[in-house]
Amino acid sequence: MVSVLALTALGYDPAASPGRVLMATASGVEYVPRLPVHRIRALGQDRSSFPVVAHVLPPSATIDGVLGLDFLRGQKLTKGGQHRRTSRDRRALLAAGGFAIWH
Repeated sequence: MVSVLALTALGYDPAASPGRVLMATASGVEYVPRLPVHRIRALGQDRSSFPVVAHVLPPSATIDGVLGLDFLRGQKLTKGGQHRRTSRDRRALLAAGGFAIWH
């Protein structure tokens, strides 16, 4: 999930995206735009034409988005040299890394 503001600043137009998905948010359930970004890099991994959902984040948010587990699909997750497969370990890895998007 990437903020609408960040995507717009990069030249994307989430409002014009024909794809919509149903997403649960803190305030309820709503349809949000789903669009592919040219390239995304996070946690040492690159993805091309990767689909992201766009959502308006509150002004107090200090993030531009959140990685989903779909980004890690097909990858081996390691921490401290040991393979980890629990959702708690995945969340810890996601919290530790930033990401970058290109248009």
